Amino acid sequence: MCLPPAQLDLILDVGMVTDAVEATKLALVGIDVLGALVPWRTVVLTAGAFPRDREHLEVRPTRIAERHDRQVHQTVRAARPELPAPLLYGDYSVEHAHSANISARPYGPPYGLLRYTAPHDFLIVRAPLRGPDRADRVRAMARRIVTYDAFRGIEDATSSDGERWLHTCAYGDGSVGSGNAEKWIQVGHLQHMNYVARQSPHTK
Repeated sequence: MCLPPAQLDLILDVGMVTDAVEATKLALVGIDVLGALVPWRTVVLTAGAFPRDREHLEVRPTRIAERHDRQVHQTVRAARPELPAPLLYGDYSVEHAHSANISARPYGPPYGLLRYTAPHDFLIVRAPLRGPDRADRVRAMARRIVTYDAFRGIEDATSSDGERWLHTCAYGDGSVGSGNAEKWIQVGHLQHMNYVARQSPHTK
């Protein structure tokens, strides 16, 4: 805080958001209290909305989860138009906000997650890590994503190598190119970060 305001940035992190209304109230308090301290160079509102629980995937192989983090950002920006600096958007990509605090388990579930970011939600599908016909089952799950209404395609201006990998996986053959848990999360982050950077001029 001893630096001149032109060199100071405020990152306001509201953590995991499951209730957009309550998180918005918290964010507004933070903006009103901390945002008024100095004329910050930038103010970044960060939140996470990617779910942690996998119980639903034990029963159904797909889930759509709302992007509450984006809802909070849009609502706060609209409520505080007088902020001297743009309120930038920050998030935790396609990971739960507390995932860094979770200890690695030696025996996890027999599946990983393919993740896709749409304008207002996340599409999450379960993909097997082992078992018979694993590659074919992974490709079937990838096809659920590439046939999703919000899939950006592989030629769209907002598409990335993430979309292209998902499309190739979905319509490929054999085990090569079907990926694993590490590859799936890499692709998830790639498509997400490419998309949110293009979705709004106020991103970070």
